[in-house]
Amino acid sequence: MKHPNEQLDIFTAPAPVAMVSPMEKKLAEIKKHRKFFIYNGETYMKIIPTKKLFNSTTIHEVVTRGDCFAVNINTQVFTVLPASALLSPADE
Repeated sequence: MKHPNEQLDIFTAPAPVAMVSPMEKKLAEIKKHRKFFIYNGETYMKIIPTKKLFNSTTIHEVVTRGDCFAVNINTQVFTVLPASALLSPADE
């Protein structure tokens, strides 16, 4: 018999752990950052040019059209994406 002031050992089962696929983990990480987005199944990072680069006609035209500069995270290729690409954020 235990002493009345001694705490009883209470067994509590650990909370069930949800199985998360690697893709779900990747998407959860992307959702934390607003500069990342998914376009045509690929993950991109939005790039904002510095003020000095706006002297370039090409840079200025792309930004004026509403398009964006982006880097494909998987292939590390720099590209210009249409404005509609920004309408599909990674948190959908």
